[in-house]
Amino acid sequence: MSGHFIHWDLYQWQLDQLQNINGNIGLSRLHHQPPGWTQNTRAVIGKIKDGVMQNAGLPNRGNLPPHKYIEIPSGSFGVNQPGTQLLWFEFLVRPNLIGIRLTALAPAAAVFWPGNKKQAVTTQNQLGNVQIEIYYFEGKEIQ
Repeated sequence: MSGHFIHWDLYQWQLDQLQNINGNIGLSRLHHQPPGWTQNTRAVIGKIKDGVMQNAGLPNRGNLPPHKYIEIPSGSFGVNQPGTQLLWFEFLVRPNLIGIRLTALAPAAAVFWPGNKKQAVTTQNQLGNVQIEIYYFEGKEIQ
């Protein structure tokens, strides 16, 4: 499984805002328990976040640390609906690495990425569920 987007460090207030839009939004079960948070997986995430990871350094998702997903059900919001003014859109990223293998955006949403993140997310959400990978919660590694 992979997400459409990554939000490296989610905070409770951001989750609360999403849940105010749709009460069914929450964190998934834990994924990638092995290998866990190790020196290697921390280094991988650090390099991805810093933009220095090369494709050869992450051949597949097996070297990722534990993470969870937020799934936003299709049609939860549109560009002008409540919640679309939230700042969390700006925290989303889509690292361009073969090994991270994020779910492709629909062409209608991809044209907005990364210049208009809000439009990309809301367009994708009008076409289906949106998954966001979370690696840290409140500044702590997802366990």
